[in-house]
Amino acid sequence: MTRASALVVAPHPDDETFGCGGTVAALAASGVDVFVQVIAQHSINTGGPDTVILPAERGEELSRACKKLGVADHHVMYEKADYQSVLHSDLAN
Repeated sequence: MTRASALVVAPHPDDETFGCGGTVAALAASGVDVFVQVIAQHSINTGGPDTVILPAERGEELSRACKKLGVADHHVMYEKADYQSVLHSDLAN
């Protein structure tokens, strides 16, 4: 018998957790293979010039969060993305 699976598509890292983390964890705990597809991973500023979180750090955070939620695998479509150029060029075409 084939196991059930679910795909979560999130605009950026942490949206999979804040948006539907409870559902993801519940599905994974019940035996569903949950996969996460993040569209764009970019640096963010969390409170000033000294608090910029780099894309590599965001990737590590995503990996840790997915592991805690029980996600089977995750992938980022645009790593180290310049948010504006990705949204207004690549995805628009």
